[in-house]
Amino acid sequence: QFMSDIDREISDMKLDLNSRSRIIAESFSKTLTV
Repeated sequence: QFMSDIDREISDMKLDLNSRSRIIAESFSKTLTV
């Protein structure tokens, strides 16, 4: 139980990082094209 909770938290953090870096990359490429 404890380990699966940790796994869920870690995967949530990874998803959060992925979406955040995608947003940063999109805004960065927008500033490049403008």
